Amino acid sequence: MIKYGLLKSLIIFCFIYFIVNSCYAQSLSSRELIENAKAYDGQGIVFEGEVIGDIMCRGQYCWVNLKDGAAAIGVWLPAEYAKIIKYKGSYKQRGDWLRVSGVFNRACPEHAGQLDIHAKEIEKIKEGEMLPQELSLKRRNLALILLVILCIVWISSKLKMN
Repeated sequence: MIKYGLLKSLIIFCFIYFIVNSCYAQSLSSRELIENAKAYDGQGIVFEGEVIGDIMCRGQYCWVNLKDGAAAIGVWLPAEYAKIIKYKGSYKQRGDWLRVSGVFNRACPEHAGQLDIHAKEIEKIKEGEMLPQELSLKRRNLALILLVILCIVWISSKLKMN
């Protein structure tokens, strides 16, 4: 009787373990996707990255570039998914971090042979933020020195003309 209960518990544990692990696919890096593009071509993948640059909408779909640190990959997604994006990475702000599930294309026939991901699902992992802009005292002082030099040159050229 004890062996039967132990066996039943082990079977249930294994079943739950495999179900949980198969439901949560591990995201791939841009480096893995680019270096093994042939192997992942046409496959369902998960990719995470920061939204950078502009969101370019074309009808009912939009292009979004996601950068995971190593490289950026273009993502083709339905326009309604783009509405969740608030921050786009630039020198003034850190972009939203998204997890995209979709189909990876090594040379997409729909987009002139571009390497891209056609998104099926998108999830915002972390919202971006505005980055504080600090005033550089060295740059300010250098600008003031150059302004003084420019004024001296201008005034001396005016005096020589008279």
